Amino acid sequence: MEITYHKDVFMPSHALNAYRPFFLRYGTHAKNQCDADRYGKISPVYKVTVNQENLVELTLDGLRITKLLVRVPHDGKHDVCIVFLVDGFVKTCWLCMKSDTHKTLKRHLYPTR
Repeated sequence: MEITYHKDVFMPSHALNAYRPFFLRYGTHAKNQCDADRYGKISPVYKVTVNQENLVELTLDGLRITKLLVRVPHDGKHDVCIVFLVDGFVKTCWLCMKSDTHKTLKRHLYPTR
């Protein structure tokens, strides 16, 4: 059973295993999202080093990491959020304002331990 954790609620110590470089490749949906984001065109990121600062969500199946969501700088006003599988396949991406502090985060959807 997959469980998704969010950094603002609880991140298990197993997340340390995700702190490493990933080489990304974009599927059709993700490529389309790069061209159709409401804030503008997204330049694809092909290598990301996951760390405590940029890891937003981590999905585990038991102790196996299956999916990650990272937030990395894009330009002066925006960050790009990238959802990818542990093999580097990008499922989707979108821009968010750097000022977005997730006040609408539905904390009840994430485990607290």
